[in-house]
Amino acid sequence: MADRVRAGSKRRLQPHGPRERLDELGAAALSDPELVALLLRTGSPRSDALSLAEALVDRLGGLGGLAGATGAELRDDGIGP
Repeated sequence: MADRVRAGSKRRLQPHGPRERLDELGAAALSDPELVALLLRTGSPRSDALSLAEALVDRLGGLGGLAGATGAELRDDGIGP
């Protein structure tokens, strides 16, 4: 039982989502997909914001590819109308 309590305490001490990690650790501690997920704010019916951001960053080759993506390329991943 004591091990479960300690493990639970550790989990509470470590920020788990991008927004919590940003608040606790700062932007430098976040990965590119975590930063993109913060900008997206919400996911799609198929996936959460972090999963969507990971797919975007991976498929488009990083933040540079994302910055140069067309609207059509973003819509392929469920971004936009």
